Amino acid sequence: MESTDKQKNEFLAILGHELRNPLASLKAGVELLDMDMYPPEKVIQIMERSVSSIAHLLDDLLDLSRISRNKINLKLNTLNVYNHLNNCLIIISHQINEKNQTLTTDIEKDLYIKADAVRLEQIFFNILTNANKYTPEGGRIEVSSWAEGDHIHIKIQDNGIGISKDQQEAIFEDFYQIEQQNKAASGLGIGLALVKQLVTMHYGQVQVHSDGPGKGSSFEVILPAIAQPQQEHKSSMSVHLSEDAKKDVTIVLIEDNEDITIAMTMILEHLNCEVFTAFNGSQGIPLIQEKKPDLAFVDIGLPDISGYEIAKQLRSKSYNGTLLALSGYSHDSARKQSEESGFDEHVAKPIGKEDLVDIFKKHIWQK
Repeated sequence: MESTDKQKNEFLAILGHELRNPLASLKAGVELLDMDMYPPEKVIQIMERSVSSIAHLLDDLLDLSRISRNKINLKLNTLNVYNHLNNCLIIISHQINEKNQTLTTDIEKDLYIKADAVRLEQIFFNILTNANKYTPEGGRIEVSSWAEGDHIHIKIQDNGIGISKDQQEAIFEDFYQIEQQNKAASGLGIGLALVKQLVTMHYGQVQVHSDGPGKGSSFEVILPAIAQPQQEHKSSMSVHLSEDAKKDVTIVLIEDNEDITIAMTMILEHLNCEVFTAFNGSQGIPLIQEKKPDLAFVDIGLPDISGYEIAKQLRSKSYNGTLLALSGYSHDSARKQSEESGFDEHVAKPIGKEDLVDIFKKHIWQK
């Protein structure tokens, strides 16, 4: 019992530390923008990285929980490994440049697998993040992929701090972290545990090799290969606006948080949307009935009635427009309740431009 309490307290302390850092950057970014002393583009980049860090941390925590309860369903498609590995390299290139690390690649272009695009990029990104994190300033990271028999191999190698023999199995355990000399622990020790479980769900394996501390390490993901297809599924991380994006779209947003309302309205207007807003259900229901929008976002936690009740009332009055639930909760029971209430989709906060583009592709532009 004492050991369990100690582990829980250590985990909460690290979680608090990991959330506090990006939150501090966000707070500083707001103050810098207010002071108007630095180029806003640079400040915004800092703030975007902070938001991404928090979102990535929460996603990994939730995914680890879902996998342990067998709640993740893979959306399998035919994928070209090159495209998805390259996407992750583009995303992490900023961190690599910040540490003056050298990145070399030897990636074959036509290696095909059956996989979930989001989870595949999650696997690659988590390993690349670790390579960047545990490789010192000016270090080297090498990424390669090739076909061998009926499997595809993806190898990420670095000349970082290395891993002792007795740690090479433990690093795939939940919340396990390698201690760095004279450095405080960072991260939750979730990434590699998630990698192993996701790779296993794809009928693959992940291997680690290191000659010991100070001698670098390599991670190799091995996945079943398939024949080259006629048409490949596009990456989930890619955002390509088609001609349909130029068409005007009517949106109703019911959200009681003023900051979220302002931010979402600005992004939606940037996407050529005409936006009508309401701050509670009593305003929102007649607004949706009057405007008959292409799409309505409805926050679940409103001050008068819940978003669930709004959906139920609208559906009972034969409203057949597209309704999307907005919620800070993304667990299965919340999604199921949204579906049962009449929503077409449950969308977890925070929601950004890329998320909105994906939603529009699915519900508006393809109609």
